[in-house]
Amino acid sequence: GAAYWDRSKSRPLRVLVLAMPLVIALALSPVFLPILPPAQLARYSATLGVVPELEAHGTPLALPQWFADRIYWDEYVHAIEDAFAGLPETEKSAAVIFTRSYGAAGPLELLGRGLPPVYSVHNSYHGWGPPGPFDVALVVQISESELSQHFESVIQVAEFQCTYCRQWRNPTPVYAVRRPRRPIAEVWEDLRYFK
Repeated sequence: GAAYWDRSKSRPLRVLVLAMPLVIALALSPVFLPILPPAQLARYSATLGVVPELEAHGTPLALPQWFADRIYWDEYVHAIEDAFAGLPETEKSAAVIFTRSYGAAGPLELLGRGLPPVYSVHNSYHGWGPPGPFDVALVVQISESELSQHFESVIQVAEFQCTYCRQWRNPTPVYAVRRPRRPIAEVWEDLRYFK
């Protein structure tokens, strides 16, 4: 290829070969950079037939996974802040939050204001728990049926909706759990989630 390039006297061919990577990069840039709003990005990705995924899923994504995992964080954090604000004042000082995934814990730690400590049972986050004694825990991404096995009281206190999030985030119920049936360290081990 280099020998042909060196012998080629065709200026248009040289310009075309040099311009092609730039044109392709410009055409794909919305798929990799946060340029378009979610609805437009979904249409653009569908038109190109390019919706990259890093992990296998049962349901195709509307957006590239790296966007689907990271959009609507502000709205999600506000939903958790509102759920915390709705707790009885007597419980707020001894409250915690825990989540099924680090992807749900991270935004709360980064953007949350006035929230109790955040824990997650996912991957290395699991090693930073379990939380100490608590009166109430707000729990995200763990099903009501699973929580009922570990806590005497499980009440849904909020739900977060997200149109373009990954399927497992839509909808996202938020539960207030109280009175662990066993020591929280044992419950923490049962809820551990490595993926």
